[in-house]
Amino acid sequence: MKQSYCRLFYMLATMAAASSLCAQQSEKPEFRYIANPPPPATGPHTGTLDVFIQKLKPQGELPLSFLKAEHGDLAAWKAETSPAAAPATAGPINIGSRRELFVDDYLIDKMNGTRLKLHEPRCEGTVFRFDQPWDGVFCTYATIIRDDFGNDGKAASAPRAPVYRLYYVSDHGICVAESPDGIRWTRPEYDDQVFTDKETGKTFKMNRILSQFSKSRQKASFAPFIDTRPDVPADQRYKGFFGGSWTPPDLMTSADGLHWKSFPAKRPAIQGDFDSHNIGFYSESEKCYVFYYRKSRGNRWVYRSTSPDFVDWTEGVEMEANAGKSDQLYTSSTTPYFRAPHVYIALASRYTANRSATTEEQRVAAGLSKDYLKASGFNETVLLTSRGGTRYDRTFLEGFIRPGLGVKAWTTRSQYAACGIVPTPDIDTHLSFYVARELGYKSNHLERYTLRYDGFVSVNAPVAGPKGWEMVTKPLTFSGKRLLLNYSTGATGQIQVEIQDAEGKPLPGWTAKDCQYTVGDEIERPVLWKNGGDLSTLAGKSVRLRFVMWDADLYAIRFE
Repeated sequence: MKQSYCRLFYMLATMAAASSLCAQQSEKPEFRYIANPPPPATGPHTGTLDVFIQKLKPQGELPLSFLKAEHGDLAAWKAETSPAAAPATAGPINIGSRRELFVDDYLIDKMNGTRLKLHEPRCEGTVFRFDQPWDGVFCTYATIIRDDFGNDGKAASAPRAPVYRLYYVSDHGICVAESPDGIRWTRPEYDDQVFTDKETGKTFKMNRILSQFSKSRQKASFAPFIDTRPDVPADQRYKGFFGGSWTPPDLMTSADGLHWKSFPAKRPAIQGDFDSHNIGFYSESEKCYVFYYRKSRGNRWVYRSTSPDFVDWTEGVEMEANAGKSDQLYTSSTTPYFRAPHVYIALASRYTANRSATTEEQRVAAGLSKDYLKASGFNETVLLTSRGGTRYDRTFLEGFIRPGLGVKAWTTRSQYAACGIVPTPDIDTHLSFYVARELGYKSNHLERYTLRYDGFVSVNAPVAGPKGWEMVTKPLTFSGKRLLLNYSTGATGQIQVEIQDAEGKPLPGWTAKDCQYTVGDEIERPVLWKNGGDLSTLAGKSVRLRFVMWDADLYAIRFE
């Protein structure tokens, strides 16, 4: 009887949620229900289960709803509508000439045979080892910055040879390493930063730039960034958040990223758990400073505060998400993407507590620090994106970078992505980001990962159907004369683009049949039609783009 009741409650709950959504529209849309994992055929459900309600038709936008069961049988379920779901836009989306990535469905209206595909980054190997006697085995919470004004950090009329900087937390304070290319790293030695090894009596010049924390503040994190706000004072070109424990971080400034001083303002008056990597930056799209930090709400999650001037900060607000809100996000590593700064990429560390893949004997044999021997859980990196505000999009719930092979990859807190995504000159079509591995071991190190530019996610089409597969955008307006694609096809694949009016009617001369097929693999390729590729007459008008494609990936578009 109880089993039948649970099944009935499950059906009623999903129907009620769908009815609630339907009430927002005059027409009745069709839905399908996607359970992850699927509900049991009989008996109680005792795990965690998300049921996503996906609208099929008519076209338009409705909030994404889902049902969540934390424990017990299906009668414990509750229906909730995610307040983070993107509202329907009033009128066309003005993308101007900015680059738009397909990391979410922001521009997408419908897909027929296509899908959003998460791409796996390539590990390029270890680029830095935390192996100096003052480093210790718990070096983590790294930040990577590329400074295009060179080593002196002074403003210039034109960029000079860039310098890459790695900031990390050691056992004795905040340390820095430098690189000309993001691959070969060296530690600067400072005469006034001396370390004496108690075991050997040897002395070393350290690469420390900020001293050890006081006992009341404890070892936590440092998150610097280059301030891109217009007219920022030269001596404040670098800013950062320093400190941690259970009080908000100190605000810091620097002219060159190496010599830091306290900013003459009070710490942000916000409540949170500041003992992990709390990061921020100046948002060019939102025209304010943003600060992301961790706070517990039953599980570890990300909160956000903003400031117009780096002085006065808003009360922290919980980041919403369209899925996966029961995850434990230990750090967020949220950063504006350098090729499209209005899109924020978060390489968050998902902490899976109360699970174990190794025995204590295995951890001892591998050399794990005694501080972590009995700790359970492990980490992996997941991909979140945001377009500003308090919303994360979680198109993909699977791991972006899995823990990996070996015992050391599967012990507690063994993987944290560094904050920072940068171009590196070894492959001028690829970006680099970094992941700290094997925390708690003497082999603690930093690995570099690469992806093609804009290559986190693509609109993917399989091998051709009868008429090819398609993706159609929402109505949009643009500025510029031509359309550029970041794409890749197979040898038998191709992409054609059709321009439609706002109602979806193909425009004469701009149909898919008029479009020259695009085949190959390029970061920026102009689209051509029979009458050429000059789109000046369509600039500023509300149009849709229809991509007819097969055996192909579309990563980003841009008008210029």
